Amino acid sequence: MKYTFLYINTSLYKKYNIGIYRYGYIYDYIYTSNNISKDILNKINNILKKNNLEIKDFNTIICIVGPGSFISTRIGICISQGLSFGSNIPILYFSIPEILFLHIKKKSNIFYDKIIFIMKSYSNEFIYWSINDYNKKNNDYNNIYLSKINDFFTYIKNNIDKDKKYFILNYNNKFIYNKILNKINIVKNIYMLNINLNIIDIFNLTIDKFKKNNTKNYLNNIKLKKYKFLDNFNIL
Repeated sequence: MKYTFLYINTSLYKKYNIGIYRYGYIYDYIYTSNNISKDILNKINNILKKNNLEIKDFNTIICIVGPGSFISTRIGICISQGLSFGSNIPILYFSIPEILFLHIKKKSNIFYDKIIFIMKSYSNEFIYWSINDYNKKNNDYNNIYLSKINDFFTYIKNNIDKDKKYFILNYNNKFIYNKILNKINIVKNIYMLNINLNIIDIFNLTIDKFKKNNTKNYLNNIKLKKYKFLDNFNIL
């Protein structure tokens, strides 16, 4: 089957992405730092006109739900739901931890007990992070924490199970990667990879999810949680 997807990611701080995937190719892609609340609808309209497409031509809308800016992420969700409502098109919601988790499971033959996702927050001192079981089918990818890097490392070091293997996926930030890598080198059962997915990887994962009918329409309420600060409880 030939697929046509509209990609909307407004979770980035002061930036947003719009993309069109059609028949196995990226038709068009916009990465901009313009004012999201005033500009994004015009950008979507322009990219559709440029490619002679209408909303009804898409199989699904891909909406990225963070982690990132809470307000701008909500804008992207509302726009996706509005477009879905107007043309009765389903929506696929992805968080970045879910994308990376599915990608690494698809590409890697190595078994790990836990996958730890980390991503730079609004400064180099804070990171978003989450932990998921490698073989669990119903992981909660939106269960995301926010903490200082040193607090994250202290927590991991104090709670890690030495009989299990952990894989840390760092999302595209060499500063964060090097800072954490220097500390976890002393821990033998933790492995780390700096990873950056391009848009075609996301579209390929979307096809897999779309084939499984894991879509939602505009009537579904997406639960977007504000990120929890690291607390004194054991999630490992």
